[in-house]
Amino acid sequence: MACANTANDALAAALEKVIEAEVLKSASSHRNMGNQNHVVANYKRALYSIRHCDNVIASGEDAKKLKGIGNFIGQKIQGILTRLSSGEAPPSAPAEPPQPKKRKAPLATEQVPAKERTAATQQPASTPKYRPAKGKQPWYVLVALAELEASSADQSVDLCSLLTRMKSLGFTGDLVQLRPCLALLVTTHKVVARSSVHGHLYLTAEGLHSVQHCRRDTTGPDKRPRVDAVAPAGPSEPEPFRWATTNLAKLEPKIVPLAHGDDEWEVVLLLDHREMLSRRNPAVFERKLLEAHVTCEVRALHLGDMLWIARRGRQDQGRTVVEEFVLDVVVERKAVTDLALSIIDKRYTEQKQRLAESGLRYVVYLVEGSLSTETAIGAAGLRTALTRTQVLNNYLVHHAATADETVAFLAALHWHVVGAFRESYRCRNCAPPTSAGPPPPAPLVDFTQLLPMSWQPYADFNATFRKKAAPSAGELYQMMLMQIPGISAGRAQALGTAHPTFASLWAALATESGLPARVGAGGRQFLSTLLTAKSYAST
Repeated sequence: MACANTANDALAAALEKVIEAEVLKSASSHRNMGNQNHVVANYKRALYSIRHCDNVIASGEDAKKLKGIGNFIGQKIQGILTRLSSGEAPPSAPAEPPQPKKRKAPLATEQVPAKERTAATQQPASTPKYRPAKGKQPWYVLVALAELEASSADQSVDLCSLLTRMKSLGFTGDLVQLRPCLALLVTTHKVVARSSVHGHLYLTAEGLHSVQHCRRDTTGPDKRPRVDAVAPAGPSEPEPFRWATTNLAKLEPKIVPLAHGDDEWEVVLLLDHREMLSRRNPAVFERKLLEAHVTCEVRALHLGDMLWIARRGRQDQGRTVVEEFVLDVVVERKAVTDLALSIIDKRYTEQKQRLAESGLRYVVYLVEGSLSTETAIGAAGLRTALTRTQVLNNYLVHHAATADETVAFLAALHWHVVGAFRESYRCRNCAPPTSAGPPPPAPLVDFTQLLPMSWQPYADFNATFRKKAAPSAGELYQMMLMQIPGISAGRAQALGTAHPTFASLWAALATESGLPARVGAGGRQFLSTLLTAKSYAST
């Protein structure tokens, strides 16, 4: 079947071969038949949408706007488009199901000729142990680190610089999708490592070997001579051109570490001015934390309810300049009643999305009060919401029964941050108290990388996540469209661009014939009058 747009024929043909490979894979495997059939069905729905698409699909983001295509298939399509643009042939389906390999009987050592044993031991490993496929997330990570010249701990780069370079190569994901991939590359495949001071990323020796394979996939065989084998260039031979010597070098988003070896720092807990334990005495929250020897201040926070910063005084031309930088911990505090109301009015989802977009490594969701309190949502519904927050969003969910338990938890978290900061920098905060008290929560043991990868000023961070005063008419229109079952954020945005009003959307639907209708003629007339009328008469 031909595509509605002939420019998508190559993509459709490549996707057909992927479907054939999945079908043969499911036929040869006797495990997870339901899962394999589900994958094949998803690919077929995606192929149907691509064939009936009138526009040219140039990236995975364009594909995800179509019906039946999510993040997983969108990334697959992005990889196919990358291979097609580089001139590579898409992966073809095998001619027959793979047959199990027959094991050969092991030969005794004395039966192997000595020459063969010597050749086998002296033959160097020409292929790396880890070879990622082109267009996949690991491929983008390795190539981006190689282009950033991150080959040692001294030349390591932060996560934001890595993501920017990956997107320039064609990567369409975000930080949430990138972090699990980095964890596998660091712990399992060991091709990427983190620096011990800032946690920045760089390629290991095995990673440099894998990068050569990735570059051969892009530019053919790597015929460049080794650095140690190059003879000194003669006076007549021109030096290689270096981009770092041009004005374009400043456009590379690579954050230089701050010179803070001799500076004295202070870790401060910031409280949002709307957070209080008692309306009659708003300062009681701050007073209780100060009594626990916690250095805290009250400010207007645009993201989260509690935030930790590192502050220093730097001498500049005879005057002291105070600088504040955000640490990688933020706390969102919710009373049980407020949690139930936020779930109903969708603030719960919106706040979690803003916390995920902040880029901070550790997010704490602090719930205060008894879950058995009578609210609009039952205790079972609240527990389900908190479990999803902990499992799906990977947030630390802590339940405090009283306000005193909240203060104790914040004090324990504060001393944990101060202790981690004192290991690397001079800190003027007093040492953690040694008096007997409740032990710190067990999940705090996992908070091992509290120092920021990039030193972000607090003023810039707070201004970036300032809430909008009010949504625009277009945003309200898209929010109303998202209430319709089956309309996602991407589809609502596409509908809002094509049909900016309900009247234009209704006129476009009225011209379409053969659309399935769930509402009768009377209901359609009522809805059309309700949505398109400029004024309403009271009855």
